[in-house]
Amino acid sequence: MLLDCKEFKGELKAGMSESVSMVSGESPLDVRGIGLEYMDLREYRFGDDVRWVDWRVSARDPNGNLFVKVYRVERRVKVELAVDLTASMGFKEKPLTLARSLGIVLGVADKLGDLVRPMTFSDEVKVFPLMSGRKASYVLMREACSGFRGDLTLEEVVKRFRGGRSIAFTDPSQPLLGVKRARSAGASLFIVSSRGEIGWDLGREEARSMVWDVETSRSSFLNLHDFMTAVRAHLASLTSLIRGRGLIVTKDLVRWSPMSLALSYVRWTRGGVRS
Repeated sequence: MLLDCKEFKGELKAGMSESVSMVSGESPLDVRGIGLEYMDLREYRFGDDVRWVDWRVSARDPNGNLFVKVYRVERRVKVELAVDLTASMGFKEKPLTLARSLGIVLGVADKLGDLVRPMTFSDEVKVFPLMSGRKASYVLMREACSGFRGDLTLEEVVKRFRGGRSIAFTDPSQPLLGVKRARSAGASLFIVSSRGEIGWDLGREEARSMVWDVETSRSSFLNLHDFMTAVRAHLASLTSLIRGRGLIVTKDLVRWSPMSLALSYVRWTRGGVRS
């Protein structure tokens, strides 16, 4: 499935730009709000996110200055990043949600000096060398712009993991067995979903409609109420499997809570967050 490549690139670049306000400082060790170890306070500088202002300390300052919390994170880790480019990931707004999410995560990785090994799976699995987050963004832009196709599962790419820190971007159509294998391999997951996949409120209607599987190109008539009941059951099982090491990513989450993606990345690659 082809997509508007220009729009995809724009969203990915926007995500990387947005990550600058989440990770700042001359040293990649200075991270506000998403680090592992509380370091110190410093005076507020133009461009700092007001969410990291320590209001209690600021209120006690006789000169009325604001102070922000600064945290320390482990520098330069190696991360395996698997990205689902199968046909189902090209559904509705998912490609652009994926692009913005990747931009945020890769922007944070780049600022922290992490080395990323991109992997993609569609009708084949591709594994690339270790590189910076910024270079990984160009690789993934190129691969996504070649189209969403194929129906390989997460299980196929998990076989390529070398152990250690690994993250996968996939969608709710992923079989639960593949998710279990990924979790057993220590991977954390960003599940990119559309509003349609989360479920329509159909009440008790018994309407029937033709449903087309974009990956297998098969179609069939289904009772919509029964179909959405099955979808919700699958999502519930998926959410249960990834609890604590996964995040359901929607267009609204990326728009209104981008920090949650950055926070999740740091948690999963550094083993936890302490304040």
